[in-house]
Amino acid sequence: MATTERSGAPLRRVKPLAWLIAMIWASVAQAQQPAVQQEPVQPAQTEPLQRPPRTTVWAVPFDAEQAGVPRAWRLDAGVSATLTATSNSGYTDRQQSRSDRILNLEPRLSFARRGGRVRLAGDLSASALHYFDDTQPDRVLPRASLNLESMLVDRWVYLDASAEVDQTASDPYASRPDGRSAFNQITTRRFLVSPRIDHWFTPSLSLLARSDFAWTRRNGDYAADDPRRDSREQQHFVRLEQQPLPLGGSLEYVHQDTRYDGDVDSVLTLDTLRAVVSYAITPQLSVGIVGGREHSEFSLSEHTDSLYGVRLRWQPTERTLLTGAVEDRFFGTGWDLQFTHRMPFLAVHFRSFREPTAQPSSQILEPGGGSVRNLLDAILTTRYPDPVAREELVRRIIRDLNLPETLRGPIEVFADYAQLLRGNHLSVALLGRRTTVAVNLYQRRYWQLTREDDVLAPDPSFASDHEQVGAALDVTRRLTPQTSLGLLLQYSRIEGLGSREDDFSRERIVRVTLQHQLSPDTAVTLGARRQLLRSNVSSSAREAAAFVGVSHSF
Repeated sequence: MATTERSGAPLRRVKPLAWLIAMIWASVAQAQQPAVQQEPVQPAQTEPLQRPPRTTVWAVPFDAEQAGVPRAWRLDAGVSATLTATSNSGYTDRQQSRSDRILNLEPRLSFARRGGRVRLAGDLSASALHYFDDTQPDRVLPRASLNLESMLVDRWVYLDASAEVDQTASDPYASRPDGRSAFNQITTRRFLVSPRIDHWFTPSLSLLARSDFAWTRRNGDYAADDPRRDSREQQHFVRLEQQPLPLGGSLEYVHQDTRYDGDVDSVLTLDTLRAVVSYAITPQLSVGIVGGREHSEFSLSEHTDSLYGVRLRWQPTERTLLTGAVEDRFFGTGWDLQFTHRMPFLAVHFRSFREPTAQPSSQILEPGGGSVRNLLDAILTTRYPDPVAREELVRRIIRDLNLPETLRGPIEVFADYAQLLRGNHLSVALLGRRTTVAVNLYQRRYWQLTREDDVLAPDPSFASDHEQVGAALDVTRRLTPQTSLGLLLQYSRIEGLGSREDDFSRERIVRVTLQHQLSPDTAVTLGARRQLLRSNVSSSAREAAAFVGVSHSF
């Protein structure tokens, strides 16, 4: 086995934010050019570079005429203030717990522009927290997202980019506060630039070449051996595909590379070449055979192995889709199975996968939680096909029903070595005239990545292996046209593996909220919550809180 050293200096010289701003400026400049109608997108196998479908789904009856017709540029601004009385502001054990009153002032601004060639959207907010009894330090927690989708050359060259600032847990075994809090929070910044070539030469022959460059930055000065370090990731994907009519196939190449600042060697490098022969049994059902080679580098070793497997795609209706891929790879059996189905009153999404990873917070990988905004957009697509009008409807539904921006998912556990990830995720939404019920279940298992034929035992110094299980039930009931009642039940569990086999934390959360619209732009919210944490690693904690808030949109 040979060890390969590669310099990361060229990547370090890249200024992510400056590059992102330059890309966005160039793309917005193209927005004033005449739009060109794109060819219909043909069904294709799931791309490893695309984000998987979002999970939990919301839907609420809504009158489209109330929204009006949005302008090319849309600006929304608002502010909210919430006063919380908590029995345990530091989420410590009963002997050390201290009560406090917390004032959270949160201004927000969102904007969007949709044109023939470019779509630009952003959300900016900040939580200014003040503790009246000084039990925790006052902090300002920023949150921001900026997303760009653009077409630079008609039906050929595209550019996607995003920048995000968010708060993540510093200690995965400590409590994660349900409301805004200064406890167990670090600021994470992520940047992603994704240029691509996407072209259909004929109605059945297509080419896709895409590159993803991602940077993750976290606040704080971390030691060289601290896994919460800055990272750089890149992934390149090229596919030439002939649709099965009834015989087809594709050639695919994928390159993945993850590095941490201060390291010369890559944490994980994969180069995979696949050849796929597919056959359409019916227009709705196709199967494929996969064969290829894979070069892997991790843990100071590199190997080249063969891979083979099968694929399946079944789409009996436009509302139902099942895709699956199972392959024999260097680490054993890998798979990715997805099923989605929607009806006027029901939405289901299921995903099961097993794959290598080196960065749980990557934007290339599946994100931890579901975006309510994206989920609402998906469920309303059939009823409101105009994307501009549908976007405005989604925003008004979220505001009027006080829906959460995100649903809690797996927590990020930072590791500075390659891991094998196995996950399962099921989301079911039942949509009624006045009541929305959403159920979200997930399971994640991370452990040290090894080869299937590796005779060496796992390194005991690797201490980030773990398993997570979680469930959430969210019910929203519209009592009157101006008043809605919400109930949230959450459960999460994290258990260490390997050297942390006996470590665990279990958390339960119950929250009840009542929102009343004082006017179309102003709402008041009353609520209470109970949060329980049992752990042998962090302080077991109990917290009870009551809160009142008011929000106003300008």
